[in-house]
Amino acid sequence: MKEDVQHKLNALFAMYRQSLPGKIEKLREEWTALLKDWDKARLIDFHRNVHSLCGSAGTYGYTELGKAARSLEVYLKSLLERHDPLSLNEQREIEQLLKYLELILTDCIAEAPSPGPVKVAKKPQELLVYLLGNSDSLAQELKKNLEESDLKLLKITQAASLKDMIEKKIPAAILIDLDSLKEKETEFLTDFLSQFKRSIPLFCLAGQGDILTRLKAIRLGSTDFYQKPLDPFLLAKKLIQITIGQPREPYRILIIDDSISVAEYYALILKEAGMEARFITNPLALIESIEDFQPDLLLMDIYMPECTGLELAVLLRQEPQYTGIPIVFLSSEGDRVKQLSALNLGGDDFLLKPVEPQDLIHVLTSRAKRARVLGSLMVKDSFTGLYNHTNIIQRLENEVSRAQRNKKPLSFAMLDIDHFKLINDNFGHPVGDQVIRKIAILLQNSFRRSDIIGRYGGEEFAVVLPEVQQAHAIRICDNFRHQVSQLQFEANNHHFVVTLSVGIACCPPVRDVQPLINAADKALYIAKHNGRNQVVAFNESLDSL
Repeated sequence: MKEDVQHKLNALFAMYRQSLPGKIEKLREEWTALLKDWDKARLIDFHRNVHSLCGSAGTYGYTELGKAARSLEVYLKSLLERHDPLSLNEQREIEQLLKYLELILTDCIAEAPSPGPVKVAKKPQELLVYLLGNSDSLAQELKKNLEESDLKLLKITQAASLKDMIEKKIPAAILIDLDSLKEKETEFLTDFLSQFKRSIPLFCLAGQGDILTRLKAIRLGSTDFYQKPLDPFLLAKKLIQITIGQPREPYRILIIDDSISVAEYYALILKEAGMEARFITNPLALIESIEDFQPDLLLMDIYMPECTGLELAVLLRQEPQYTGIPIVFLSSEGDRVKQLSALNLGGDDFLLKPVEPQDLIHVLTSRAKRARVLGSLMVKDSFTGLYNHTNIIQRLENEVSRAQRNKKPLSFAMLDIDHFKLINDNFGHPVGDQVIRKIAILLQNSFRRSDIIGRYGGEEFAVVLPEVQQAHAIRICDNFRHQVSQLQFEANNHHFVVTLSVGIACCPPVRDVQPLINAADKALYIAKHNGRNQVVAFNESLDSL
């Protein structure tokens, strides 16, 4: 764990330890007020605060305190459906449970738990991909499609050699052509690779996709399967996605929990794991936060003031635009019936507080990744993997709204391949396709994770650059234009290069989405008109042209 993260965790644990006496004192005050003036709403608040203590105490390592709070919380929950005042026996039981909390408080504080390290998988220093197979053409095509990434492909022809290579250096991924394996080699590799327990991404390729072939791949430990003939570009794109470790855009997790100490702790854990995490403690601010943050997943408590997590789940599932956002409940609610009810009302998973950091990271990564895959089928251009025309415009609308709310700048760039028709006419459409795909990969590798990249249409691309002013956008896009001009292409024994023209518009001064698009398009037109292979930024003087 990085030192700064460890320092922040230590600070959170110290703050929580200091807050414990106040939390118990508040419970005592609420109980005293209930005894003086019975009120059902006060009982609900009292229960919710005890429930909150259950989750936060366990999260911060105060196991015994969490157990004591759990006993009180369970007893209170059995009384919540009551409308009449508590009996003397019920009052005595609550008083006894509360006194036990107060009694063990001193010992619990003396324990002073400290945060343990959060283990996050590290990327290999050198990203090697081992290909076991006999196909030179496949190896060459993969190398060509991987050359703009950090991946290095090594072709191996013998199973024993693959074992030796892995023992010398663990690769970022393994590709195995099943058609090149003999039966004994398959058995040998199945046994050898089992020790890694699928920790190394393993892709299997085969000419047949029948169930026996697929089972052979699974028993080898495959994480993905491709049937020949395959598209080297798509395989390379998947390799890049898997091996770089993090998605191009970090998974965005929105935490909804009325306990700020719990929310801060889990937000820090998720950030250390490479995710972007925000939290809100007011559940009524959820819709506004979703619109602003565009989360991949919601991590939500059940018992909160104003409304419950269950009510929020029902509300979200009634709105078509939110039905695809996974909801993972994180609560100290131990009643299995309540947990199943939470899932029935719209939850995708239920985790019980306290949860081990690695377990939390695993569940959220799995859910967020799955949601993105499903979402990308609807919003991505299947040819390049970039956002399609409709969705790049939608993302631009979202970012313009966010920029105006937060009073931040935004730049929008339109990029067009120069003389693309001549490339298709001279070398054929497959070569033109190769050019588009190569530039798409370079776009993904060159811009920030926070930038939003789309295929606007044909040979035209669009990039949304949040919080980037015009001068900076010009430098970024001109640098990318230069990178593209350095690419080398080959077709029919001819080498050629391509160039880009770029038009940029900024918000402000342009305020609305369609005028922003029109302004960037106008700037792109001027770049083409002035000789191509250049970047032009929109200004008011261009309106007269």
